Amino acid sequence: VRIVNGGKMFIPIYTSIKRCLKCGHQFTEESSECPRCGSKEIRDSLKTIEFIKELCSEVDVVLIGTDPDTEGEKIGWDLAVLLMPYSNSIRRIEFHEVTKRAIMEAIKKHRDFDENLVEAQIVRRIEDRWIGFELSMRLWKAFERHWLSAGRVQTPVLGWIIERAEKYRESIRKVYRIFLPFNIIVEVLEDEAAEKYVKGMKVEAKIEVEEEREEEVHPPPPYTTDSYLQDASRLLGLTAPQAMQIAQDLFELGFITYHRTDSIRVSSTGQVVAREYLSEKLGEKATQLFIPRSWSEAGAHECIRPTRPMDVDRVRELIAEGVITPIKPLTRRHYQVYDMIFRRFMASQMKPAKVVKQKLKVEVLGVIKQIERVVEIIEPGFLTINPIIKAEERAKSGVYEAIDVNVRRKALVPLYSHGDVIRLMRERGIGRPSTYAKIIQTLLQRGYVMETKRKKLLPTDLGVKVYNYLSEKYPSLVSESRTALLEKLMDQIERGERNYLEVLRELYQEITSINHK
Repeated sequence: VRIVNGGKMFIPIYTSIKRCLKCGHQFTEESSECPRCGSKEIRDSLKTIEFIKELCSEVDVVLIGTDPDTEGEKIGWDLAVLLMPYSNSIRRIEFHEVTKRAIMEAIKKHRDFDENLVEAQIVRRIEDRWIGFELSMRLWKAFERHWLSAGRVQTPVLGWIIERAEKYRESIRKVYRIFLPFNIIVEVLEDEAAEKYVKGMKVEAKIEVEEEREEEVHPPPPYTTDSYLQDASRLLGLTAPQAMQIAQDLFELGFITYHRTDSIRVSSTGQVVAREYLSEKLGEKATQLFIPRSWSEAGAHECIRPTRPMDVDRVRELIAEGVITPIKPLTRRHYQVYDMIFRRFMASQMKPAKVVKQKLKVEVLGVIKQIERVVEIIEPGFLTINPIIKAEERAKSGVYEAIDVNVRRKALVPLYSHGDVIRLMRERGIGRPSTYAKIIQTLLQRGYVMETKRKKLLPTDLGVKVYNYLSEKYPSLVSESRTALLEKLMDQIERGERNYLEVLRELYQEITSINHK
C-alpha cells in the first residue's frame, strides 16, 4: 500500500486474482488453467473490475455496499479508489440485512468512507505481513517446509489447544457410570470410591430429595458470532469455517442479518419481526408471551437474527411454491442453521419460563453427589418456541438398586471443540468476529491441529514443535497479552483515538528487533 497526501490517501497496488470454479483454488499466475486441478473454468477478478468500470461511466452516483465491518470498509475504499477516474461521485452505504427496507434506508443515508476504519484495516494487514511473514520465514528455515506460517493470533490459540490436550491426557481416569431409577446417572471415579466395583456386584444408592422449588428461567440473548459458532459446533457438529460459510450464504440470500458481530442488540425492526411472528403463530397468547427486549444499548451493529417473521417450515413452503427463489439452493445444513438462529432470537423476545427444580443428594459406592434438575415446567414461556429445557422424571427419596454399571476410562478435562476455542478468543480479547473461523481454519490447513471424529481439536507433532520454537525464540511477538493489546490498538484507531502511523512505527520497531536476533 502506497500512502500519500499526508496519510489521507491510500493507493492500492492491485494484482489480478484468479479463482478456479471447480476446486476453489486462487492464484495470480498468468494462466488459463488452474495450477492445482487443471480446470479451465476460471473467474478472473480483473474482468469483474473492468465490467464495473464500464457501469460507472453510465451512472451519476456509485454506491458501494460491502460488508458492514472494518474489512468491508477497506475493500469498499479500494474499489472506490479504482473507480475514481470513472465516476464523479462515489459513496458508501451500509446495511446489516439484505431486505428492501434496509437497503432503501441505506441508500437514503449514504456517507463518505470512514477513514478511521480504513486506517485500522491497513495497520492490521501490514502487521499481518511484517510479523507473520517474518516469523513464517524463520519457520521455513528452521523446519525446511515452505508452507508453514505463524501469526500473532494463531500462535497463542495453538498454544491453548496444546495445553488443553496435555491436561486431557493427564486427566484420564477409570470411571464407574451408574444408572439409577428416575433416569439418574451418576459418575464415580475409581480413585474416590470407598469400595471398588467388581463386575456383577450389587450396587445400591441412597437418594434423598433435599429441596424442591419453583424457579424462573430467562431466555438467553440472541446470537453473536462467537455464541453462534459455539452452538453450531455443539448442537449441529459444524466446524467454524462451515458454520461461517452457511451464515454468509443466509446473509447474502436475505434470510438473516449480518453474522459477524459481537453485539446482542435488537433493533426496533427486529422487535417488530418477533411480534409479527408470535402474533401469527400463537394468536391471543402472544400478548402474554411477547416481551420486547433490546438487550443492549444502541450501536452500529445488531445481533444475528432473522430478517422476516418466517420460521423454517414457512421458508421451506415458500421456496417449494416458488414465492421465494434463492439464487443459491439451500441445503439441509442451511435449514438447520436458520432454524437454530430463528428459535434463539424469537425466544429472546419472550416471557421467561417457570419451572420446578429438584435438588438431590445421591450416595453410592461411598461417594456423595449433589444433583439438580428440572422436573416440571409450570409455565413454558419462551420454551414454547425454543425448547432448550425438558422436564426429567421426578425422584423420590429412598434406597434403590442400580439398573446398570458401566466401567470405562474417561478424560475429566475434555478436548476443545471449535466453539470452545472461539469462546476463549472472545473472552480473552484475541481475534474478532470476522477472524474467529479463519484462525481455526489456518491451524487445520497448516497441519498444526487435527480434528477427531467428534470434531474435537487435537495438536499434531508438527504443531507442538512449531509452537515450542516460536514461544521460546519470539515470546514477546506471539504472546497472548501482546495480541490482545494489538486488538485494543485497532479499536482505538477505529475510534480515532490513536494515529495509525504511530502504531505502525511501534510495530516496525518490533520487526526490527526480530531482524537483530
